[in-house]
Amino acid sequence: MEGKISQLTTKLKRQREAISRIDTRLGGAETEQRNDNDAINRKEAEQSDAEIQRNACAEQLHTLIPELIDIDHYVLRTKKGMQFKTLESVQKEQEGCNRSIHENRIRLRERLNDPEFGAAFRFQYEEKDNEVLDFRGRKLNEIVTHLGGEINEQHEIINERTKDLFKKIIMTELVNYLRAHVSQLDQMIRTIRNKLDQRTFGNQRYRFRIKPLEKYSRLVAVINKFSPFDPAAEEELRHFFEDHRQEIINTEVGNIPEELDYRNWYRYEMEVTATGDHGVVMDRRNKSIGSGGEQAVPNYLLVLTIAHFLYHGKKVKLHTLLFDEAFYGIDAGRRDQLLGFATDLGLQLFVASPDQDGVRREISYSTTILVKKDTNFDIHLYPYHWQNPDNVRQIDLFAQPQDPEPIEFGEEL
Repeated sequence: MEGKISQLTTKLKRQREAISRIDTRLGGAETEQRNDNDAINRKEAEQSDAEIQRNACAEQLHTLIPELIDIDHYVLRTKKGMQFKTLESVQKEQEGCNRSIHENRIRLRERLNDPEFGAAFRFQYEEKDNEVLDFRGRKLNEIVTHLGGEINEQHEIINERTKDLFKKIIMTELVNYLRAHVSQLDQMIRTIRNKLDQRTFGNQRYRFRIKPLEKYSRLVAVINKFSPFDPAAEEELRHFFEDHRQEIINTEVGNIPEELDYRNWYRYEMEVTATGDHGVVMDRRNKSIGSGGEQAVPNYLLVLTIAHFLYHGKKVKLHTLLFDEAFYGIDAGRRDQLLGFATDLGLQLFVASPDQDGVRREISYSTTILVKKDTNFDIHLYPYHWQNPDNVRQIDLFAQPQDPEPIEFGEEL
C-alpha cells in the first residue's frame, strides 16, 4: 500500500510539473498572440494609411493624366515600380521625387519670368492645381489652342498679293543684303591679299583666298548676278529657300540661320610661296615644316586677319587686340613684318612682353609702358611715346628736317 502511494505521489509530482510547463508555454503563446495581434493592428493601420495615400496619388495621377485608366499597370509596369522591393526603397525614391518636384517648381517660376514672354502673358504657376495660367486666368493648353487657331487663320488669310510682297522682300532686300556682304568679303580678301603681297616673311610670302563650297557655289553666283527681272535666278533662289525651309524656320530667335550666313558659304585657304616656287595651300603637314618662327607666322596671320574680319564694318573706332608674350620664338624680321601687317589692317596691338618695345621700323608710332618695381615692392608705370621719323609727312616743302628728339619718358601713370 505504501509503495503504491509513493508511486502515485511521484506521478502526481510529474503531472504537476507538466502542468507547470504547459502553463508556461500557454503564457508564452498568449504573449505571442497579443504581440501578433498588436502587429496585425499596426499592419492594418499601415495598410489603411497606404490605401489612403494610394487613393490620393491615384487622384493626382488622374488630374495630371486624365486619360489614364489602369493605374496599377502604369505605376508597376510603365514606370517600372516593380523594381522597388522594400518600403525603405519606395520611401527613398519618394524623397528623391519630392526634391525633383521642388527643384522643377523653382525652375518653372524662373522661366515664367522670361523677359521675352513674361511681359506679354504674365504667366503664373498654381501649385495646388499644377497649372500655368496667364493674367486672364487662361490655362496654358487653352492659350496654345487659341494661338494655334490664330496662326491657322493667318495662314488662310495669305493671298497672292501677300505672297508677292513676301517674295519681293526675300528676293530684293535679303538678296541685296547678302550681295553687299559677299561683295564686302571679296573686297576685304583682295585688300588683305594686296597688303600681304607687300610683305615678305623670311623667304616666304603668304596669301589668303576663298572658294565657294560646292553646295553654295551656284547660290553665290546667283546672288552676285541677281536681277528681279530674271525669272531663272528667282526660281533658283526659291528652290534654295524651299530646300532649307525647316533649317531656317527652326533657327532660334536672334540667331542667323547657318544656310543664310554668307561666311559659311566659303572655304578659306592660306597659301604659302617660297622664293622661286609655286604656292602651296597650308595644311597640317606644311604648317609643321620649318623653324618655330616659320611655323608661328601663319598662326599670327590668321589671328590678325580674323580680328580684322570681326572689326570690319563695325562702328568701333579702336580696333584693339591684346597679346600676352606675343611673337615668342619669331626672329626680328618676321616679327616686324607681322607688326607692319597689323598696322596695315588698322589694328591697335597691346603686347605684354619682358624683352620687346614698340620702336620698330614697320610701325608709324607706338607707346611702350615700362613697369618698374622699387625696393618697397611698389609698381610704377612709365610711358615712352615714339613716332617713326621715316613716316612723318613733311607739311612744308621748304621746312628743315626735324632733329632727332632725346629719349624721354612721360610722367608716371
